[in-house]
Amino acid sequence: MTPQSDPEVALLSSSNRRTTLREAIPLLFTVLFFAVLFSHLLSTHMLQPKADGLYSAGTTWGDLAWHLSMISNFVQRGSAAVKENPIYPGTKLSYPFVPDLISAWMVKSGLSLRVSLILPSLLAIVGFIAAMYVLARSMGAGTIGAISALLLLLFNGSIFGTIYLWRDYHSSGASFASAVLRKDYSNIPEHNLWFSNFVCDYLLPQRAADWGCLIGTLV
Repeated sequence: MTPQSDPEVALLSSSNRRTTLREAIPLLFTVLFFAVLFSHLLSTHMLQPKADGLYSAGTTWGDLAWHLSMISNFVQRGSAAVKENPIYPGTKLSYPFVPDLISAWMVKSGLSLRVSLILPSLLAIVGFIAAMYVLARSMGAGTIGAISALLLLLFNGSIFGTIYLWRDYHSSGASFASAVLRKDYSNIPEHNLWFSNFVCDYLLPQRAADWGCLIGTLV
């Protein structure tokens, strides 16, 4: 009997496939969850159209002005623009420009400016999340441990802020969403809390950092 027809080999191969499938399902659900979440976050922060204009939010609105300058510069002047800072003409561009260059290429290919902002960031963030999950699993974490590692990374900030969140909720008499979701409880200077949230102040506004996180995790 050849090894290919050995029932034990066939059984082992089938068992390996089931194990691989069991390993892949949590990763797929995790990636899908965060893909939906960040699709929403990016769509509300990257030139969201409303009746009275285009909207952004949080720290993203500040960084967005820079990225729009970079993209429009590349669209108008081509790849030669990578040598010069669009805000300070005549000075060398030192900012990592590839994500904005990709967005400029997408704009020139006929996609909207908004889509060109969202799509590269979303791909990088989702790739980063998948890579972090695989990294945690390769270091010995179980499925719950790998997901917990992602949650600790992405939803970090001041745990002490929950004290003030709870106080505001009870004193407001309003619904939870209207009472507390408009305030950043990681950064409350009046209570000497100076934390920065990884999603709000890093992944959403800093487009080059998204790809840096992905590449760095893969390495």
